[in-house]
Amino acid sequence: MNLSNTIEHKYPFKHWEFSNCLDNFTLDEIKNVSIPKGERAYDGTRAADHTGKGLDGKLRLFITRKDSENFPNLIKLINTLQSQEYINKFSQYLNQDLSKSFVRLEVIGDSKGFWLKPHKDIKEKLMTMMIWTNTHNESKKLGTDLYNNDFKLI
Repeated sequence: MNLSNTIEHKYPFKHWEFSNCLDNFTLDEIKNVSIPKGERAYDGTRAADHTGKGLDGKLRLFITRKDSENFPNLIKLINTLQSQEYINKFSQYLNQDLSKSFVRLEVIGDSKGFWLKPHKDIKEKLMTMMIWTNTHNESKKLGTDLYNNDFKLI
């Protein structure tokens, strides 16, 4: 993981933007994750699929040790993020001790029409890192909106 292209932002809260942080092998693994096709009816939640077909649970893949054969580069990424070097680096960014934390890596295949209601993450989540892969030359305006504490769009 390459963090050399880092921009720090202070508004609306302190956060960082990393560019070109993954190599092409890792990006290819993400791009090639199998996401089921089908009709979906979104209601603004990650688990939404009120068509009754229950497809959306399959839009997420949590990478675990059992996936090491299929996703060796994502396992390598998890190991890198769990290394003392990166724990120290992110602890410094956040001014918080992350030494007892763990990494949960998931690949999400949000499809056309997907949206989430504005929300706050759970308090147990110490840090969220989102990496968007744009392998289909989609608009660079897509992604996550940031809100203030009153849920006003920033």
